[in-house]
Amino acid sequence: MEARVEWRGSKLFWHFHPLIGAMGNGDGSLYGYVGTAIDMFFGKRIVVTPSFAVGAYTDGKGKDLGHVIEFRSGIELAWRFDNRMRLGLSFYHLSNAGISDNNPGTEVLSLGLSIPLD
Repeated sequence: MEARVEWRGSKLFWHFHPLIGAMGNGDGSLYGYVGTAIDMFFGKRIVVTPSFAVGAYTDGKGKDLGHVIEFRSGIELAWRFDNRMRLGLSFYHLSNAGISDNNPGTEVLSLGLSIPLD
């Protein structure tokens, strides 16, 4: 099981916005990251958000991903409510992009709730 907290800032360039996050799981794995994402709206309610981030990973008793530096690429499909909260599915791939000989990578599918802070 995984728990994740992520902050997404205001748009910086075109429709891109920064993101900062942290993930932990029941095996003691931790991953802190920074990156960027872009919201693509399809109508008023459906939002698709591709993202890319880089961060530091420690495996605890979990999966050895081969390096402390790990890259995360993902996509989220969400339903946006009138109050701007979102409920969606996220899928991301985490790997060291070959900077280590050992690069097993991992994929995560999760259900998420986004709450606007402004």
